[in-house]
Amino acid sequence: MRSPDTEKRLTDELRAGLASLANLPGIVILDTPAWRPETRRWAIPCRIAADVRADGPIPAVTDWFVLADDSYPNGRIGIYPAKEGGITQTFPHQNYNGPGRAENPWRSGLLCTWTSVASLRRKEYDTEQAEPGSNLAWHLARAQEWLELASRGELDQPGDPYELPYVPHCGDMNAAFCEGSSTLLRWTEIATQHGTAEANVLDANPPTIIVTRFNAGKNHPPVEQEWRKDIGENESPSLIWIRTKSVPVLPPYQIPMTWGELREACQLQGINLDSLLRPAVNNLANGKAVLLIGFPIPDKIGGPCLRMHWLALLLPEKPNRHTRGFQNRERGRWLAYKQYAIHDAGALNWLNTENWHRDEISVRGRLSDAATQQRVLIIGAGSVGSALAEMLARAGAGDITVMDSDCLEAGNLVRHSLLAEDIGNRKASALAARLDAAALHTVATPIDARFPPNPDDAEQSHNIGSCDVIIDATGDDAAAAAMSRFQWIGDKTFVSVSLGMYARRLFCFTARGSVFPNAEFREQLDHWLRLEGEEYNLDELPRDGPGCWHPRHPARTDDVWMLTAAAVKLVERAIADPPGAPVLTVLEQQTDAAGKFAGIRDVSQNDMQG
Repeated sequence: MRSPDTEKRLTDELRAGLASLANLPGIVILDTPAWRPETRRWAIPCRIAADVRADGPIPAVTDWFVLADDSYPNGRIGIYPAKEGGITQTFPHQNYNGPGRAENPWRSGLLCTWTSVASLRRKEYDTEQAEPGSNLAWHLARAQEWLELASRGELDQPGDPYELPYVPHCGDMNAAFCEGSSTLLRWTEIATQHGTAEANVLDANPPTIIVTRFNAGKNHPPVEQEWRKDIGENESPSLIWIRTKSVPVLPPYQIPMTWGELREACQLQGINLDSLLRPAVNNLANGKAVLLIGFPIPDKIGGPCLRMHWLALLLPEKPNRHTRGFQNRERGRWLAYKQYAIHDAGALNWLNTENWHRDEISVRGRLSDAATQQRVLIIGAGSVGSALAEMLARAGAGDITVMDSDCLEAGNLVRHSLLAEDIGNRKASALAARLDAAALHTVATPIDARFPPNPDDAEQSHNIGSCDVIIDATGDDAAAAAMSRFQWIGDKTFVSVSLGMYARRLFCFTARGSVFPNAEFREQLDHWLRLEGEEYNLDELPRDGPGCWHPRHPARTDDVWMLTAAAVKLVERAIADPPGAPVLTVLEQQTDAAGKFAGIRDVSQNDMQG
């Protein structure tokens, strides 16, 4: 076969996929597949007959287009309703089913025919049939099943993960909020259904509105979003908000695309949209403005609501002058705005919104709750300290203080997390700024001084002494001795993390108490250091250029980060299960007989000569 509009030929794999459809009841290919250069995909017109409910919203026979990459069965498979003979409604597990692009014979309502683990993009994790002779048939069989379930209203089942409707957004700006169970409780205490909001703008791509507060009027305290720090600095557009009982959709599950459809979706919940918008719009200044629409959502269908979710759309700007034909009073200004800016046929410009609550954005992996709730002091912002701090911050540590008096040098860049633009700056301040930028819910505090703090600075000494977890990342005997002399406030989890020569070994000492046990630390560590002195010629260590310079600790960045990552796990364990007695853990890189890397092994109990 050839595509009728080009000389591009169908691949053998796609031919095999098409041939497999002969054995699939209810599936008919309507015409020769066509290569579509504008999408760089094959368009395969087909007809699907399904066992639908007779009085349901879907006909027994519907027409579709399957779009397949030329790399089939790799790449994408998409199944879209045909403009002629296809469905026009939007259902759950389907993109917004609009008319689509004028030049395409299919609508925009892409079906979800993938499994829940398809996003992992590993075939061995998935039940999807991946062979050329079965993949296309597998997707079309799923589409056939989708139609049958949709006709019976059974696409969503109690206990399934809750899914918001697909929202096409304009892409000019995003909005982020921070809603959890505690803010939902606050919302249940507020009767007001509309108000104003406050926000900053994060200079991201695209710029992102960071909603910080919802004002609910004079009789209610504001609902503060659960940010731990300020995010974004730029001035936000004006914000107003309204609340609905649930997500505003047109049946079966279409997000409104015009002001008229939004009014209809609200009316289905017994809500008069204009009665909420009118007082909110009157509070708006001229210029760009955003409407936030909030509603409670569950984690599972049929389950209890656990948090508020917000949709956002750009509002048409209010006129700067009096509109002719309308009184220049509140009612007249509202009627003019309604007629000319938000009339029923007016299109909605949706923005992409996300909940950046800690529980939402950390689902990819975070430390235990016990570890994230501790105040952590990291003494030393060198290669180990910077790697350790960044991994702890990204894994959810909520409060990190970094203490170091040194400035960043060019030579540090080979294994430090800081950048060339930070050369000459204090490591602690530069690292704290990086952590603040990297972790939305981490408060990073720098102390540009050597440990111990100045005894005349009582506030600094108190802040340091009040930290819960004390991590020495200096690899400095003097720092460990100073830790043992410092007057800590209460019991602490003490951790000392350092690397041996060439980062072949990691030394991680952990203890619990009100005093750092330096004597036990030295007793357990010193014989390992003596062993290292015997294994390496210390006179041949690298130096910074010619002359009588001090040697530098030799270690490659991948070795530093690998062993420091292992140290994070030891730190987390020490917090969750503090050691009954001080203990030194020694991890050592292993190589096989051929000199190939063979992993990391705990050699703590080995004889030092082993």
